[in-house]
Amino acid sequence: MPKVMKSLAVCVMVTIGTTGAGVSQAGTEKNEASAKPSKMTTDYSGKGNTALKRLKRLDADKNGAISKAEYLTPRSAEFKALDSNHDNAVDPAEIGTSLLEPAQFRTKRFVKRIDANHDGKISREEFEQGPRAHFAGRDLNSDGKIDAQDRPPSSGGGYGWFGGEHSKKMGLGGGGRGNRPDVTLDTVVAKTQAEFNKMDGNADGTLDQSELAQQSAERIEFSKKRLMHWSDQNNDGKLSEEEFSARTLKRFSNLDLNDDGQIDGNDFPASERKGWFSR
Repeated sequence: MPKVMKSLAVCVMVTIGTTGAGVSQAGTEKNEASAKPSKMTTDYSGKGNTALKRLKRLDADKNGAISKAEYLTPRSAEFKALDSNHDNAVDPAEIGTSLLEPAQFRTKRFVKRIDANHDGKISREEFEQGPRAHFAGRDLNSDGKIDAQDRPPSSGGGYGWFGGEHSKKMGLGGGGRGNRPDVTLDTVVAKTQAEFNKMDGNADGTLDQSELAQQSAERIEFSKKRLMHWSDQNNDGKLSEEEFSARTLKRFSNLDLNDDGQIDGNDFPASERKGWFSR
């Protein structure tokens, strides 16, 4: 699956805790390039040096620098994979087709993980089981709330969805020890039930295949809309390869600090290269 589709990949449910997953940012491009020293003796084998390993794959001619063409190669491949009718344009229908299979897979995996009695539906109780278990695992003193006593003293961002981005989505405050409120089990259950009620279109107390499919379809439509909004510069309802790659090209330009048409060690101060490569 193209990398842009990994960025756009639709998680079927936006739930809380371990019950489900949120939709990924549509159109967020995870490019393969960063900076690389111009010397040919660069060591690509360092532990955990993922960015440098990705960079090595982009450096097709192994000359120690990333040209514009090399930088755009993965994006161009993504465009060709999406352009199923080979008309040199990508339209919303093609984007939706590419998203459908991963969305169906996530639906299947979601049901497999949560459907405890294997009846093909998700009850309210099954839906709440994950958040309840997650809460219990974080409530170290079993007092019914997650507070300072349950958080590591050196923690700045919190654990899971009790701190950081997931906490913000739940309306429980953001990361950072100073602005994190206590979290009670009642609050977690209320948030979980609110999510369930939004998804339970016929209000029968279960989520069936049609309701799960509807959730998936809505998120696919949203992802298509957002990508077109970000990239369709001439508003003709489709994306040319130039439009599709414009954000990638802009990042190349930003990284090419000295405007010599390539990204290499000369675009970063020597004192920062090691840190750049390791992140």
